Amino acid sequence: MSEKSDFLGYLEKTLPPPSDPKYRGFRDYALHSIERGTEIAKLLSRRVEIAGKEILDIGCGEGGVAIAFAKAGAQVTAIDNNPDSIQMAKRRAQEEGVRLEIHSRDAEDLGFPPDSFDGALLVDFLEYTPRPDLVMKQLASMIRRGGFCYIAVLNRLFWYSRRYRHPRHKRFYFLGEIKGLLRKNGFRMELLREDLLEKMERPERISSPFRRGIVLIFQKLRLKNLLDGWIRSPWSGWFEVYWKILAVKK
Repeated sequence: MSEKSDFLGYLEKTLPPPSDPKYRGFRDYALHSIERGTEIAKLLSRRVEIAGKEILDIGCGEGGVAIAFAKAGAQVTAIDNNPDSIQMAKRRAQEEGVRLEIHSRDAEDLGFPPDSFDGALLVDFLEYTPRPDLVMKQLASMIRRGGFCYIAVLNRLFWYSRRYRHPRHKRFYFLGEIKGLLRKNGFRMELLREDLLEKMERPERISSPFRRGIVLIFQKLRLKNLLDGWIRSPWSGWFEVYWKILAVKK
């Protein structure tokens, strides 16, 4: 069996059954995670250094985001407590020709020395941990001063939607909850919006047909400035499925 087939075989083990409506969405999400990680790296590189930095990816899953950051020049340590995820990440990294340091480790007991990393990635992670404060407290010690955390976490307003819920999800978050968690552990935060603005220029990147259609209508009616103003407003974030946050250690 080829390495690629090995990777896909492990991926299938982690997914809901094909009869589950979420099967295709979760499968596509995993298969396109390198592309998603590349977009995250581009977004962050406008604000923080990526190349040559030591970065910890917590809850790395099948490894796509970690691989993207390694390709961007970072030295990436990836952790997950799911044995299938560890095997997928190893096979996928080998397939992509990148070096990752991969550990099977629980995020609530990270065990790295103080000042070990320049940054951390928590992409679709906080939804799964019952003790986020413990995780952030450890990161506050392990990340060097001026270092960063990138957090992508599901908006609590979408908890009702079965499309986004996973059996292992513990909770989604209001923005105020994330702010409090970060402030308590010595981080200042910024809500990132550039990806939304860029999608207005390239609506084909918008996954939701409804939202893509809205943008196309606004463009056709020459109301792009109105839509741009809405996206830049402090209220529009509440209508996004994900909070995307850059937190910097004070």
